[in-house]
Amino acid sequence: MSDETKTPTGGHDTVGSTEPGVQRDSRLAGLRPPWPKGVSGNPGGRPKKKVITEAMEQLATEQVPREVLRRLRLPGLRADAKVTWAYVIARGIAISAAKGRAEACSVFADRLEGKVAQAITGADGTPLIPPTFAQAAVAIFGMNDAELEAFVKTPARGRR
Repeated sequence: MSDETKTPTGGHDTVGSTEPGVQRDSRLAGLRPPWPKGVSGNPGGRPKKKVITEAMEQLATEQVPREVLRRLRLPGLRADAKVTWAYVIARGIAISAAKGRAEACSVFADRLEGKVAQAITGADGTPLIPPTFAQAAVAIFGMNDAELEAFVKTPARGRR
């Protein structure tokens, strides 16, 4: 018995083929997904959180052991204080910022006020998106369906 069978059309089916009369290229056999057509290969989607993020969230609410507090020697915090890791980290950032460490100052300010918005500009300092384009985008987003259809059907001006 051979690995292939003759089909009525004269072609060859590979063993295990699901569609009779369809010739299969054995070189492509491993490229097909193992799930049926029309079904997602990742039905749950990408995980929403990472393992380290979940561990950090759990640890942030736990009480810091006395031994750790004793070793940290944070000013104004006794070794027998009952505080969480989140509190100790925030206090450490505040102390570092007060000492003038630029990175700690940046983290402290970003957490309080949010990151500073930065304009996207070219090398010469002019905006990369021209104001007329930005105004057009705002106008288009404000259109209803009928206005959009009329806009699309209008011949473009200035195109060559």
